[in-house]
Amino acid sequence: MRITRIIRCMSLLGYEHLGLELVKFLIVEVLRTQTLDFCQHSLENFWVPALQPPQQTEARQLISECD
Repeated sequence: MRITRIIRCMSLLGYEHLGLELVKFLIVEVLRTQTLDFCQHSLENFWVPALQPPQQTEARQLISECD
């Protein structure tokens, strides 16, 4: 939940690109290295939707590449 707030706050303050970079980092940790594999539900249902729509598309493409 707090990660979602951080991502939304970055967007509100004009730092959308940092929110996307944070989500990209989390995607790698959750799906590729599997160090946070227990967070996959939060990643897909909360963190990616907290991004702006064009960034959601980019994040979802990265997720599909990791599968």
